[in-house]
Amino acid sequence: MKEIMIGDQKYKIDCGAITYVDYEEKFHKNVFEDLNFITSYEVEQAKLSIELTKSNPELSQYEIQTLIFDKTKYKLDEYIDCITKLCWICIYYVNPNIEDYDVWYRSLKRLSLGDAWISEVIALLGNCFR
Repeated sequence: MKEIMIGDQKYKIDCGAITYVDYEEKFHKNVFEDLNFITSYEVEQAKLSIELTKSNPELSQYEIQTLIFDKTKYKLDEYIDCITKLCWICIYYVNPNIEDYDVWYRSLKRLSLGDAWISEVIALLGNCFR
């Protein structure tokens, strides 16, 4: 079991074999499809960063990040949907009495895509299913 912070809220997370079944039952989606989407989205951003840095050495890191955002923003809604559902299912594994996903999601005060909890959830699920 692990503890993560989203904004100012602490959550205990974990996963097990039943997580795969619970995810399909709750979201009518395959957990591996969402994990693959997250991975491909992050790889795409890393590749763009390398390409833009090499081809535009005069650009600042901020300018490069802005260009990356512009090129990948059409996938941002799906990324947020996937990562928050993956996080919720890990919380649900520890606490099956947690409110429904929609209620929990609406309760989040702040959602920063640079926060450590994202990589912690992905690493936890990766270790669970490898």
